[in-house]
Amino acid sequence: MTLALARRGFETVGVDHSSEMLEIARRKAADAGLADRASFETADVRRLRFSDAEFDCVTCQGLLHHLEELAPCLEELDRVLRPGGFFYLSEPSRDETPVKRLLRRVWRVVPHLSRQDGREEAPETAEEPIDTGELRDVLDRLGLEYRTEFLTHVPPLRRHLPDGVYLAVSNLLTLPWRHRKGDLVFVFGRKRSG
Repeated sequence: MTLALARRGFETVGVDHSSEMLEIARRKAADAGLADRASFETADVRRLRFSDAEFDCVTCQGLLHHLEELAPCLEELDRVLRPGGFFYLSEPSRDETPVKRLLRRVWRVVPHLSRQDGREEAPETAEEPIDTGELRDVLDRLGLEYRTEFLTHVPPLRRHLPDGVYLAVSNLLTLPWRHRKGDLVFVFGRKRSG
């Protein structure tokens, strides 16, 4: 995300706890000619070194579900974001749709649809997807304005369909629940001005 934003002309700072991952990101930034707009820092997202209201936009993708508590990271997001600034979050969610539950049953009955060797798919991470109710509670407590959207993620289809087709099918499967539940949650928001 840091490089994608830098390509669009934004001055960016990528933060991660892994110095190895940050070194890879630095090399990618240099190779893309973006080193002047993309910097990287090893940091704890619950205690950032940045000043209050330092950033116009803050993004977190696939980070919160690695943390034991959501609040400390989101409090830092709020602290470093300027009034009127924007934020974007994307995370795996516990809120499966009825379509996903039905497909999970089909995969158990017809296992070759899920994996070619018939084994059930392993989880994508060792961490648990987040509770979107808890996420909303923290965002509400912080007084942040936001909207949520969800997407139904269907891994067997993801493996067998081209990206564009998969996204279209996921959007279609998500349509009835787009603002209520899904396997992935996306939060688009801003910090109130003054």
